[in-house]
Amino acid sequence: GGCGAFDFSGERQKAASGGDTSFKIWSMDGWSCLHKVEDHHGGIMALSVDWAALKVLVAAGICGRDNRNLRLWDLESKEAQSLSGCEDTPANLAAHWANGVAITGGWDAQLRKWQLDTGLCVQTFSTDFGRIRSMAVDFDSEQVLCGSSAGALHIVDLRQERVLQTLDGHIGGVTALCAVF
Repeated sequence: GGCGAFDFSGERQKAASGGDTSFKIWSMDGWSCLHKVEDHHGGIMALSVDWAALKVLVAAGICGRDNRNLRLWDLESKEAQSLSGCEDTPANLAAHWANGVAITGGWDAQLRKWQLDTGLCVQTFSTDFGRIRSMAVDFDSEQVLCGSSAGALHIVDLRQERVLQTLDGHIGGVTALCAVF
């Protein structure tokens, strides 16, 4: 139960939500459910919607290396493409739909860059700070701000493939963050 993944388009008056084994697309005009897509075992951890093309990238909480834990759905055809390569749950994701790329971060302590048109992982960066509990991405600079289980924020530069800075100070995991780069 519960709902922990959201996306919203004020321009299109649509919202997406997920948390259990399904995600739903909602019309804010008619307050109705337009689509419901099920079969995400382990629950939905994160999602991102391309509202123009009606595609949804979904990260599910299936543990271990499973080809269903990251899927790109086409809502018109109702078909999904699995993106393989995560060694554990991809708990966070961000997509830059215009450039056709996405970044995921998860429980395997790895950031991955994906090419969405091919479904291939084109870069993997293994962190030394453990599980990535939250994430914000600046696609222009290819920098990622990660919240870790150890109570710290970490700024990762994917071009340089290194952690630029660590900000300590929280007790427990940093499970939510917001950043303007």
